[in-house]
Amino acid sequence: MASSLDVMTGGGRMELTLGAGDQEPHYLSYGIHFGTAGERVTDLIDAVAIMRGLWSNDSFTRQGQRFSVEDATDLPRPVQRTTPIWIGALGPRMMRFAVREADGWTKNRGGPESMEQLAELVGILDGVAEKAGRDPGNIRRVLNGVEAMGNASQTDTRGLTGTAEEILDTIELYRETGIDTFHLRFPEEGTEEQIQQFAEEVIAKVK
Repeated sequence: MASSLDVMTGGGRMELTLGAGDQEPHYLSYGIHFGTAGERVTDLIDAVAIMRGLWSNDSFTRQGQRFSVEDATDLPRPVQRTTPIWIGALGPRMMRFAVREADGWTKNRGGPESMEQLAELVGILDGVAEKAGRDPGNIRRVLNGVEAMGNASQTDTRGLTGTAEEILDTIELYRETGIDTFHLRFPEEGTEEQIQQFAEEVIAKVK
C-alpha cells in the first residue's frame, strides 16, 4: 500500500512511520499474535528489511528471524525505489535500530512529557548515532503531537497549541531541542478550519 500511494501521489511525498507496537488490543482485534516486546521489535526489523529489499529490487529473498520472503516482488515499486521511513523509538534496542535504519526518529508512546525529556531523548539519539559512526544530522527528528489553535487555556504541552504567536514560540523551543519536523494530529471537530488557519497564521510565518 505504501508503494502504491507513493506512485499515486507522484513520488517523493510518501513517508512511512513505523513502530514495534505496544497496544495489545490493536493486535487482537485483527487476530495477530501480540508476542513479547522483544519479538515485536524483531518483527519490525524483519519487516523494514523486507520492505526496503522489495522496493529496490526486481525480486527479493531474505531469511529473517520472524518473517522471510523468497523471490518476492512488490509492484508498483516507489518512484524513487525507496520510501523514507520514520521509526518510533524509546527503548535502547529500538533507538539503536532507528539510528541504523531510519530516515527519521520520533518518540513513541505519544508526545513528550516536557521539553527536558525531549532534549534528553535527542541527546541519547545523537550519542547512539555517533557511536555507530552515523552523522546525527542525517536523521530527521520528528515531533508526533497534537495541534489546536485557540486560547492559551486550551493548550496541550505535547504539540503545537494555543494562539498563533504561542505556537510560533513553541516551534522555536522545539527547534532548540533538535526537532526539525512536525507530525501533527488536528482536532476532529473543525479540522478543515484548523488546517487553513494553521497554514495562514503559522506555516506562512515560519522561517
